[in-house]
Amino acid sequence: MNTTYYLKGYRRLLAVLMILSLLLSIALVGTASATTQSVTPMVEGGYLYSFAIKSDGTVRAWGRNTYGQLGDGTTTDRHTPVQVQGLSGVISVAATVYTSLVLKSDSTVWAWGDNVCGELGDGTTTNRLAPVKADIILSAGSGGSPAPGSTFSDIPADAWYKIYVEVLVAKGVISGYPDGTFKPLNSITRAEFSKMIILAMGESPSTSTVTSFTDVTSSYWAHGYIERAKELGIIDGYPDSIFKPTANVSRQEIAKMVVLAAKLSPPISYRADFTDVPSTLWSWSYILAAKDAGIISGYPDQTFKPINPATRAEACKMVQALVK
Repeated sequence: MNTTYYLKGYRRLLAVLMILSLLLSIALVGTASATTQSVTPMVEGGYLYSFAIKSDGTVRAWGRNTYGQLGDGTTTDRHTPVQVQGLSGVISVAATVYTSLVLKSDSTVWAWGDNVCGELGDGTTTNRLAPVKADIILSAGSGGSPAPGSTFSDIPADAWYKIYVEVLVAKGVISGYPDGTFKPLNSITRAEFSKMIILAMGESPSTSTVTSFTDVTSSYWAHGYIERAKELGIIDGYPDSIFKPTANVSRQEIAKMVVLAAKLSPPISYRADFTDVPSTLWSWSYILAAKDAGIISGYPDQTFKPINPATRAEACKMVQALVK
């Protein structure tokens, strides 16, 4: 999404948020026992800001704070880490552009930051300077049934991608398999990702019978999703008018599609942010735009592996920024 769009409708209700922060702290007393459990530390990056889970389940954040995305109750940029207000028992973190989310050990989701499209899930479009509880629980509750995604037998509780999978499953963007698995390390095809990105955007498949690609007939199961992605300018296929729907989608292809779908502006000047993304690579500007927006982060060895097939887990992380 173009970052200038976030400026529309922006309101800061600091007094109300201070009251909400107090109520949040009171509500968290009942979960204090979770803070005694050691969790696996992890870090995450948004657009020009970063945050991390400590081993005690609390969260620290630093960087740009224009929309309150650091969760410290202010809109002041921070050059050193500050504690996110009122959170404990956190096991996973995630970020879109100016919105931060965490998953707690009680399977609740908390969010803060930009909320112009309701992306915090609290039933409002009010930006939040401190965490608020999203209207979703990602596991079985008292008297309730397990939420989709919370019972996948092949997703460890401390998996870095757990929160992305569970949020997307809950939104109906992706699903698991009949045997109760998600197969997070499996590759994903170009047709499957076309469906995934259209659903993440809140769009519907095209009802047109037009076939833009010679290898995607009007009766093909993903035809509507592929055509809608084509209509939106997210995909363009190959020069010989084919789409290769059953081919595995690569990491660089996803970067391009997500950047186009989010209407981000690719950088004009090349930067050597990744050792395997040279200036001669056709996708470098999309990869850097996705990195700047916090959609991708690459690998610890400073590579991106652009031509590698994306896994289902990686696809979930990269498409997360588009979820309405």
